[in-house]
Amino acid sequence: MSDYKTGENALSILVQGTAGFDGKNVDIAKWSLLNSGNSDHYAIIKQGEVTREWLTLRMIQVKNRSVVEVWQRKKDDTATYNELLSHVDNITARIDTYRMLGDDSGTVYDANVTGSGVVTEQWRNNSDGPSWLKKDIYVDWSEQNVITLTE
Repeated sequence: MSDYKTGENALSILVQGTAGFDGKNVDIAKWSLLNSGNSDHYAIIKQGEVTREWLTLRMIQVKNRSVVEVWQRKKDDTATYNELLSHVDNITARIDTYRMLGDDSGTVYDANVTGSGVVTEQWRNNSDGPSWLKKDIYVDWSEQNVITLTE
């Protein structure tokens, strides 16, 4: 029924097309990427909330949320913060221009960035200060599925 992976993969391709991002620093649910040394910034996509509602007796609409975690390695407080916000703005602007996430399979009906989280500090150890800054981008998108009833 739900084809979440199709939409998630389309989102990953969009993020990889954003300035400063590519297949080396964007992945789906792969946090080990942060230790790869490929970049000082990363985008990791994960599934968020999912809701379902019946539109007709045989059609269901699935509302998906994908979360794009944008990570920036800490160098200098202000510079790191500004770089993180710039990456978030660039990714958001790119997604805004693709209302179906670039999906040509017909899975994604509508997609948009509905908000973002607060900037958080991510710590490696308790004594050495934050190693990363992170901000989440919330991408909500829907798909519709025809259900074959058995009764």
